[in-house]
Amino acid sequence: MSNPRNEGSFSPFSLSQNVLDDPQAADAYARLLQEVFDFVPRRAPVPDPHWHVLALFEPQGACVAGIEIAKLGLVLDGEERVAMAMRLAGVAPSHRGRGLFRTLMDHALAACAQRAAAAPILLYTEDEALYTRFGFAPLVQHAFVGLALSPTPSAAARPVSRAEAIELIDRHAPSRAPVSLQCAVRGGTDLLRANVEESDPRLAFLDAVDALVIYEREEAEIVIVDIVAAVIPTMATIIGALAPDARRVRTLFPPDRLAWDATPVPDDTGLMIRGEVPPAMRRPFMLPPTTGF
Repeated sequence: MSNPRNEGSFSPFSLSQNVLDDPQAADAYARLLQEVFDFVPRRAPVPDPHWHVLALFEPQGACVAGIEIAKLGLVLDGEERVAMAMRLAGVAPSHRGRGLFRTLMDHALAACAQRAAAAPILLYTEDEALYTRFGFAPLVQHAFVGLALSPTPSAAARPVSRAEAIELIDRHAPSRAPVSLQCAVRGGTDLLRANVEESDPRLAFLDAVDALVIYEREEAEIVIVDIVAAVIPTMATIIGALAPDARRVRTLFPPDRLAWDATPVPDDTGLMIRGEVPPAMRRPFMLPPTTGF
């Protein structure tokens, strides 16, 4: 196996920021992810244009540490903004205790600054202490809970398969409206497609309003995870089509576009931020899990 492009030397390791451009390096990186996380994200047939992998390799070509970064478009209080995102930071168990994680994070932070200077950096983790030393702080997200509105009479929602949902997501991509004007991921089609492919949500299409609703049902409660549409329908329309018998509704995003009153409830999702917290994220908010990273 040829070594990936060497962009820095940390004897005996080399750093590459072009892992996905080299099939052999990408395979070695995938083996690292499988070992550390027991998970390998699905990739497009061509190198992913959004996620950039920084990784450390041994001279023989084995990948011993890696992290992914991406520029993330957001809508915050109705304005388009940019943040950076990090995910899948890990070191092979056989190489821990050598300072490789710090080396990796230092280079990842520098790469984020090059791509979007002064932009906040977001990541999800189950180990907050690991990242506080790099300047990250917890950012509490909130679900939104309220009574189900009297449903607006409408045709019943049509269940769709995962494959149909992907087609609908792609069709709506050019004109998709942000699910919230307070706080939402802008665009995010690739993240949405990947999360729908890798999870098992309920999927329904509301023909009358040309909207795909991603949701869960828990007895008398319906959980609205995300909505894909050019115009976001009201909660009364959604309830009328999906669950006229629902008593309570929970949304996993701010409901400012749903014409529905709800109470924010803290939900510890493990989100952390480095940099200035935008005003829209100082108020109760949540980024839909479907656009999570």
